[in-house]
Amino acid sequence: MNWLFLLLSLLVLLGGGEFFIRGAVAIARRLRVSPVVMGLTIVAFGTSAPELAVNVIAAWKGETGITFGNIVGSNIANVGLILGLSATLGAMTIDRSFLKWNLPLMLVATGLTVMLCMDRVWGQSSDVVTRQDGIILLALFVGFVWVTVRPALRAKDEREADDEDHPSKHWVHSIVTMTIGLVGVLVGSHHTVNSAVTLASALGVSQAVIGITLIAVGTSLPELATSLIAIAKGHADLAVGNVVGSNAFNLLLILGVSSTVHDVSIPDGGMIDLAVMAVFSLALFLFAITHQRKIVRWEGAVLLATYATYIAWRVGLTG
Repeated sequence: MNWLFLLLSLLVLLGGGEFFIRGAVAIARRLRVSPVVMGLTIVAFGTSAPELAVNVIAAWKGETGITFGNIVGSNIANVGLILGLSATLGAMTIDRSFLKWNLPLMLVATGLTVMLCMDRVWGQSSDVVTRQDGIILLALFVGFVWVTVRPALRAKDEREADDEDHPSKHWVHSIVTMTIGLVGVLVGSHHTVNSAVTLASALGVSQAVIGITLIAVGTSLPELATSLIAIAKGHADLAVGNVVGSNAFNLLLILGVSSTVHDVSIPDGGMIDLAVMAVFSLALFLFAITHQRKIVRWEGAVLLATYATYIAWRVGLTG
């Protein structure tokens, strides 16, 4: 019964995220926001909304093992599972702007997060992301958004013809759709956290492992759906941008907000998970700068196989 309730909660969570994205994108079109800005900010935020809701509620309840596991697990899943699977369907060409700004900023966010988690190295008694660390992450998040949005706004890519082909929904309808989606995300996330904690206790599995595996994959499904649709439509840059933006949002915004609500302790084995996240992020960057800025199929297969191996090993630790 607990598994069924968790599945239903995830469906409500993902359905809410879908409605939220539709409403947000419709409003963005009405405001004539550049598609680049939508992909890296609004779409990335929309697909990260489940992680935001799950982790803030988990932090509020003091269940920071799920908070840590979900954030780190989602970032690993975004690269290993989502981009790995997407690349196996066809080579993904990377936009130069991603290599110049977004990917390096994601690596900076990853490195900073790892450093903030290494309190014992700096002489502290335990590894924990504190409220002060959260403020630092949020400050960097503001910088990330500014660096991402400013070039797009200066380009003034209004695309009037796109407005004619895809007319914006009425303001009220768009706002209502986004609001319904937000409610679905909040309700679904609340029950997801409760179900996950119950399952973790019943199965003797740590909260961190549940967060890194089941919840991380479940809340990453919006990114997976968005990326696969983008690949099918020939917009690989949008798929990569969505994942890079989501990873930066997870570390800077979601972990930043969660740690200001409640200190996020690093669970046993958490430093290994952070190292794996850093390796996947670095691998994405290295793959992106080779083969004439393309992530080719064999590289996608490597990412996918490595992710599967990591999950099997991580779950096996509790066996």
